[in-house]
Amino acid sequence: MKPVLRVIITAAAIAASPALACASAIYTTTIDYTPSPDGGWPADPGLGDRIVIEWSVGAGAAGVVDEFDLESLTFHLYGEGALLWSDVAIVAGVVQPIDGQARTLSPTAVPNGITFAFDLDAWALDPGAGLSAFDNDGPQAQAGGSGETWNLYGDAGDVTALLIDAYGPYPAQSSRGPVDAVATTLAAPVPLPGALPLALVGIAGLGALAARRR
Repeated sequence: MKPVLRVIITAAAIAASPALACASAIYTTTIDYTPSPDGGWPADPGLGDRIVIEWSVGAGAAGVVDEFDLESLTFHLYGEGALLWSDVAIVAGVVQPIDGQARTLSPTAVPNGITFAFDLDAWALDPGAGLSAFDNDGPQAQAGGSGETWNLYGDAGDVTALLIDAYGPYPAQSSRGPVDAVATTLAAPVPLPGALPLALVGIAGLGALAARRR
């Protein structure tokens, strides 16, 4: 077999291999809500009026995904357009501590662990659908911390952004309100790290064949 032909065949095999598959699908779910004084919570947008959840799952995921399916999970709390707080909860499938305190993945019935539920099939039909539950933690784990931590939790009908007590030199603050809008977008899938070099091999092979023909 001619060397150039070998390169082309190898490149084709590489291009068809799972190595070129996407590593994960990255989503951003934005939840806008209006702070309400119902229940004694301050009606102050400066304490939070938007939660942005960035999360990712394997590219082949379908149906309902939960906290055990997530490859990454990050929460951002905004108030009047300003970023108030961020929480990196899961990285590469590993649960991260909150304010130095360990936390775990937990079933929805357990209020003190990370929970998440999203229906990818429902979202495919409606960008405002899909999210049914999320919780980044509860008070027990955060009680041992010393900095500012928020507990963000709720569902598509009742979102709560709640600061769990006062763990530091600041007053306890809370914000709760009904959801105004929920929207989820999908970013461009992320290829595996080895995909680019392998693709370049294929391109080089095609170039070599073209040069040989000339």
